[in-house]
Amino acid sequence: MNYKEFVLSSTREDKLANDKTHFFSSLLSNQLAFLLFKIGFTPNSVTFLFLLLGISSGIFLIYEKFIFSYLFWRLHIIIDMADGIIARATSKFSRSAMGFDRSNHIIINLLFLFAVSANVDNFVQYFLVCSFLLSYLFSRNYFEVKQKTIHFSNVKIFLKNVVGLEGLVFFSTIGNFMFDISNMFFFVLVYGLFFIITFLLKLYFFIRLS
Repeated sequence: MNYKEFVLSSTREDKLANDKTHFFSSLLSNQLAFLLFKIGFTPNSVTFLFLLLGISSGIFLIYEKFIFSYLFWRLHIIIDMADGIIARATSKFSRSAMGFDRSNHIIINLLFLFAVSANVDNFVQYFLVCSFLLSYLFSRNYFEVKQKTIHFSNVKIFLKNVVGLEGLVFFSTIGNFMFDISNMFFFVLVYGLFFIITFLLKLYFFIRLS
């Protein structure tokens, strides 16, 4: 299978909406997926690579290697798209693949939340973790089932990233590197509030769509 055939056979129905939502990662995901496919990676082995890169990114953050942390974070998201591309191109779908992928997301996300909030008091740390999990797990289990393909405007995509986990990762890694932030209390508190507000908005729209 050549590259053109690989891309055509791996195209998803909601490609335009998905590429727009993942505007940066989608630029490299096909090329990297094809490379991994040619090397001999299966969809599940790519998912495992995604887990290793995500954990490495969190560990770099813990040891204050901020630029490496962010680079590995971006790479792990591209790899996360690559496993689905290979699965569609080869028609190799595992019944357990979705659960494996979602479990990996939770592991990586929790590692990042604890790394970012390591130097704040326990209450604020728990608030950040719990508010994020409310929003994240609600989306995974309910909201996205109601709307599999969501067409966001560029402004909404930007705001979604800024107030979501992507924004938390970006501002914590780049902010620490540039400004040497010693106390993350207000930063963590603000993102905890963002997550709980996001959850309430999703709950509101879910009830309206039901």
